[in-house]
Amino acid sequence: MSKLEKLIKKLLSRPLEARFEDIYTILKAYGYQEICSKIYTSKFN
Repeated sequence: MSKLEKLIKKLLSRPLEARFEDIYTILKAYGYQEICSKIYTSKFN
């Protein structure tokens, strides 16, 4: 069983205990890309 398969099995069996790094690894393996965006806020006086 590959590392990716183990992560998926772990995620499916205990979803509340999933770590961000594990979910990130799974998504990257399936071709998802992280796109950073900046959020600008303005203060109204």
